Amino acid sequence: MAAAAAAGAEDPFAYGVSVDGHPENAAASAFGGLVVATLTGDGPVYRHLALDPDLGFVVVIPDRQLATTAARSALPATVPYADAVFNLGRMGLLLAGLADRRKLIPEAGDDRLHQDVRATLFPEAPAILAGLRAAGALTSCWSGAGPSLLAVCAADSVPAVAHAAEALLEAHGVSGQVRAPALSSVVESHPNLRRNPHGRLRGLLRQVQGEAYVRWPRSHVGQRAPGRAGNLPGMRYQDEPNAWQQEVTVTSGAGPA
Repeated sequence: MAAAAAAGAEDPFAYGVSVDGHPENAAASAFGGLVVATLTGDGPVYRHLALDPDLGFVVVIPDRQLATTAARSALPATVPYADAVFNLGRMGLLLAGLADRRKLIPEAGDDRLHQDVRATLFPEAPAILAGLRAAGALTSCWSGAGPSLLAVCAADSVPAVAHAAEALLEAHGVSGQVRAPALSSVVESHPNLRRNPHGRLRGLLRQVQGEAYVRWPRSHVGQRAPGRAGNLPGMRYQDEPNAWQQEVTVTSGAGPA
C-alpha cells in the first residue's frame, strides 16, 4: 500500500484490499489506530473506533514460522452456532474495553473459533496467554493467525508484563522476542498529506509522544519536501542526507483529525 500511495493511487486502502483480500489488514496498515473494516456492495469500508490512550500493548513474537495458509487450513469448515454467539459477545466486550480500559476484563480476549484449534500449531500458546494475564495483562489473545501473541495492559503495567513475557518464553522453552510498542506510535494517514502540488507524492504521518513525523518516499531524499508552504500548520523540516528517507517534523497541534 505504501508503494501504491507513493505512486499516486487515488485510494491506497482499496488497492490494498484488492491485493490482500482482507479489508481489516488494509485498514490497519493505511489508517492505524483501532479500525473496523469490511466489504460492502459498494466496496471496502472502514471506520475508526475509540481507543483508550492509557492502554499499552506487549507483543510476544516466537522464533518459529507459522504460514498463514497452514493456520487457515487448521480451521474447520463450519462452527457451532453457540461458538459464533460466544465470539460475538466477546467482541463487544473487547471493543468496550479498548475504548475504556476500566471496562476491559480478561474474558474479552477469549475465543472459540480459532485459538484453541490453532494451538495444535503452537502448543505453548495457551499457557503463555494465561501467564500474561496472571502477570497483570488486562486480557491476552493471539495476534491474528499467530504465532505472535498479544497482551493488552494498562500503560503503567507494560514493563512488568513485558518482563513476565520474557520469563514465560524461557520457562516454556520458546525462543523469541518481546516488543512493547507505544500506543502513540500508531500510524495514521492525514488528509492534508494525500496530495502535494505535483499531484502524486503522499506521506504517512506518525504520532510519537505528542509530535508527528511525516515520512516521504525514498526517491525524494535530499529534496525539499513538496507543499511545505501550507500542507500542515507549524511545519519545520529536518533533512537527513544520509537517511533513506526525509523526515518532516510537525508540531503536535497539527496532528491528524
